[in-house]
Amino acid sequence: MFFICDLKIVSDANVVFIDAILKHHGLRECFSEIHTNPSFIDEEGRLRIFPLHDFSKHPHGCHHPYPPNMCKGIVIERIQASLSAMEEKKTIIYMGDGLGDFCPSSKLGDTDYMLPRKDFPVWDLICQNRSLIKVEVCEWSNGDEFEHVLLHLITKMIEKNNTNGDTSQLYSNCKLQSISGAA
Repeated sequence: MFFICDLKIVSDANVVFIDAILKHHGLRECFSEIHTNPSFIDEEGRLRIFPLHDFSKHPHGCHHPYPPNMCKGIVIERIQASLSAMEEKKTIIYMGDGLGDFCPSSKLGDTDYMLPRKDFPVWDLICQNRSLIKVEVCEWSNGDEFEHVLLHLITKMIEKNNTNGDTSQLYSNCKLQSISGAA
């Protein structure tokens, strides 16, 4: 049995920034999709960033706090729609720390997981509005805790779907690396 995670980025940053970081760390090919603000370096070497959602022409009416250029809830709904066309039910594990991560958290289903960074804006909103969140919430404070929580959830999901109960070879081909910088 193989367990494959389809990794997607939903970020209010921009394409130039995210691509540069992922390529620098050799991780670009790990992600199937990147949902972020379009950007490019112009002929004068300046970074030009555009909104993912043109809020001046197509207001999307989201009442949750978020940056107006990108509602991550809309992005998650699109991802969920593409996943619903698949035969097998997929679980979403969503990680975030900003105000813009509350809306997608409220759109996740009861078999999904939200991993908010503790003592950051989305954590505070979840604590104040817990009744709006249907998912299991697993907080983390630093990179080590995030790794522990994520691997625990993946193991839990594998054990749930593994009929023979053998998880001894689960991480045999997994290479975990620490990436310097803030989590």
